[in-house]
Amino acid sequence: MMYEDFNTLPLIKSIREDDFDQVLEFLEKNYKEYEVKDGEINKKTEILDKQTQATPLFYVTARKSDDESVEISKLLIEKYALCNPTTKDLMKQTCLFYAAREGHINLCNYLIEKGCNPNDSDNFGQTCLFYASREGKTECVRNLIKKGANPNLLDFNKQTCLFYACRDGRYDTVKCLLENGVNPSIKDSQRRTALTFAKGNGHQNIINLLKNANVLNKSINEPHSQSNNLNAVKRNSSCVYGNNYHNESNNNILNAMGDNSNISNIKNEMMDINEVTNMNLNNSTGIINSFCLSNMSSNKSNSFFSDNTIRKKYKLQYRPLEQEDPLLWLDAPLIKIKEFERKFPQLALWPKNISITNTELNNINNAFNKQWYSSANQLIQSLSKYDGGHIFEKLVDPKKQNCPDYYDVIKNPMSFSCIKSKLKKGQYKSPTEFIKDVQLIFDNCNLYNTSNSLVAITGKNIETYFNNQLIVTGFNNFVSKEKSINEILKKVEEENNKWNEEQEQKKKEMEQNEENMQLKEQN
Repeated sequence: MMYEDFNTLPLIKSIREDDFDQVLEFLEKNYKEYEVKDGEINKKTEILDKQTQATPLFYVTARKSDDESVEISKLLIEKYALCNPTTKDLMKQTCLFYAAREGHINLCNYLIEKGCNPNDSDNFGQTCLFYASREGKTECVRNLIKKGANPNLLDFNKQTCLFYACRDGRYDTVKCLLENGVNPSIKDSQRRTALTFAKGNGHQNIINLLKNANVLNKSINEPHSQSNNLNAVKRNSSCVYGNNYHNESNNNILNAMGDNSNISNIKNEMMDINEVTNMNLNNSTGIINSFCLSNMSSNKSNSFFSDNTIRKKYKLQYRPLEQEDPLLWLDAPLIKIKEFERKFPQLALWPKNISITNTELNNINNAFNKQWYSSANQLIQSLSKYDGGHIFEKLVDPKKQNCPDYYDVIKNPMSFSCIKSKLKKGQYKSPTEFIKDVQLIFDNCNLYNTSNSLVAITGKNIETYFNNQLIVTGFNNFVSKEKSINEILKKVEEENNKWNEEQEQKKKEMEQNEENMQLKEQN
């Protein structure tokens, strides 16, 4: 039995607001024909929300009392044949997901007894254990594991539930997961571990917990070699990468150093960005910066910084979010390259007339974009599959859809297929651009259609779902990262401009001094 709007259904209202006796009274009064007598079902139905495919059981999970939620669930499943506990909504989630999120241990046990599988995964590859871990429902997590939930299952980001507990600072939950066999050394699709997320969010107690469990992130802390130097660079390599240098403003640029300085983290141009070789450098903090040398021989390592050989102009790399995401390395934009040239002219010995390849044009290869493009693709696919999503799949055809004035009203049309195409071609430069395009679809829908029309209502439902998924999937975190990166670049640009002004002023002063000297000599 499908219902267009669950929110107006009296049964849902009763489940949300009434106590157990009132709910029982409501069911006896309105659903008597579905009552199970002596174990026999005379008439059976399943009440479903047409928009979300949810059953009333999903709303029962939101009740404050765990015991009361169990008793009401028994009414809907056993006393009245109105709900199937294993039914999945459009997100492929059973009501067990919602019960776990609320931390209702007794309800979880009951639903598992009634057939819910604690290892079922939703559209994002996550199980009910992910939701309990994210919300810090430690006892529920412990109970689910006892009931067979696997803490080492991976979602579509190749992350376990431990990642989310660490990210959100759930100390007790992290401890519980470690005690129950979760593998803290698992790396996700971006080669990050749960420790990376704990560090990125400043959860020191969790960091200490992971360290005490001897699970330090090898990709960050374990050196590959302690003895490498420039002699380790292959003779045919044209690029040298240095890591861990000091930046006087934000620890993001190389600190020059003198003839006898040691180089840290040198790597061959053919090596992967995550295979950086660690070496020693005194007083060194910061990020990888890459530059190329022409005709560099391996026996000149001691004169590396004093060598005035003309070098090829090459892209630099920097780490913008050293604390939040220490494994994220980005190709430096022009602003950062100018900063490098300004701070270290003895290293930036390349012809000034040679331009830099605009790597920003190839957005899909940007390391930060790789992080969120995958989530964006999953998110837009889930919107397409949402009930009524087909309405917004393609651009409006005014003739076929009998709306000849559509493009007179809507000046910036957008559709799910357009967004998918832009993602495939790598046209989005930031997660904010992606969100704006999705929001544009709903804004256009609201602008053209009357508020009580089916299309407008469907659009509003999908918009609500979209905004919820931005939070649930952690996509909003990418927006925060983008903001932080832009703030860093803005600060660097301000420093560059200030330096240019100072240099211009010095130049004018020198010219003025020379002019005064000439006048003095003439007199």
